[in-house]
Amino acid sequence: MKPQEKGLRCRRGIWYVNLQIDGKRKEFRIGPDKQKAIAARAKLKLMAVDGTLQEHLKVERKEAVSFAAAIEEHWQQHLRFKKSGKVMYGCFKSSSKFFENRDISTLTWEEIETFRNFRLTQVKPSTVKKELDMLHAVLNRQVKKGRLNSNPADHVEKPKYNDVREEIISHADFIKLLSTHWVISNRGKPVSINVEPHVKLALIICDFTGMRIGEVLAMKWEHIRGDCDAIFIPESKNQMTRTVPVHPELRKILLSQEQKSDSVVNFRGKRVRCIKTCFNSIRSYAGLPNIRIHDFRHRATTRWVQEGHSMSVIMRATGHRTVSAFMRYANLKTGDVQTLVGKKTETLPVLTYEEYLSLTPEKRGKSVARLKVA
Repeated sequence: MKPQEKGLRCRRGIWYVNLQIDGKRKEFRIGPDKQKAIAARAKLKLMAVDGTLQEHLKVERKEAVSFAAAIEEHWQQHLRFKKSGKVMYGCFKSSSKFFENRDISTLTWEEIETFRNFRLTQVKPSTVKKELDMLHAVLNRQVKKGRLNSNPADHVEKPKYNDVREEIISHADFIKLLSTHWVISNRGKPVSINVEPHVKLALIICDFTGMRIGEVLAMKWEHIRGDCDAIFIPESKNQMTRTVPVHPELRKILLSQEQKSDSVVNFRGKRVRCIKTCFNSIRSYAGLPNIRIHDFRHRATTRWVQEGHSMSVIMRATGHRTVSAFMRYANLKTGDVQTLVGKKTETLPVLTYEEYLSLTPEKRGKSVARLKVA
């Protein structure tokens, strides 16, 4: 580092000034302008010499910061750099309305508790927990900045709920979902509509690999490694790279696909961005309204556990970082515990290539569901 840049630090385009005050390092956020940071460093050093810096810090701590400003700061400094930042930012919608422009130093745990109880009358406990987690993170940043002595959200108990999917899709229901069809009227003539091939392929890949639907839709042919033995995921939800093994039956299905696009799952040569609307129509016509796309991730994880693979290996394939998160996906039943005494339960079956061919009609109708394509 050049001599004139000593005490300066740039992170993500924002310049900071670092000073040693009473043996502790203090960091001052300046902004994107380097020249202003250099000028601020000189000013702060001068204040440290003439003894006015401590008084300046006291005034800085006493400056009123609104809850809305604290949220904006958390967004600018942290959330906007995360892949799911916009979703997390949406969790502030209710708390920002509830606390409006309140000074964060006046917030009490009783008021946050009142907010929690109010939200529990409107939404699910899981949603309230997410909102409290984000509120806690915002106030925790202010504690680190020295604007709050403590975080009032520490004393608020978060709602408890069961976030484990107890039920798991049976193989029969999976086949029923993929083979469902319905009839619509086209100018007075009945037309049979089947599940579109790209939707079917996306669900099958999810069921075999445990990949998230977003990862499946973003998958390209270049991500399939070796002789179609593994799938490389360059970036997942938690910004991890990982490799997922390809089952022999899935390998046959993938090799049978025409490569009309760079994307494995494509609609008329274009990458598919979302299949949620289409999937909702399919499960409705199949009479399986409680099935979710994410359930196929549960099926794959449970199947690997039943096959006896170690937890560390499965977590490496699924991309789970913590055991608690992983256990929400292992939908084991009472009978599975019998493996402890040598009575191995039958694992969840996989879709065979022959079954896949039987699900592919010779003539396909046009999809009536709206799709988001590139």
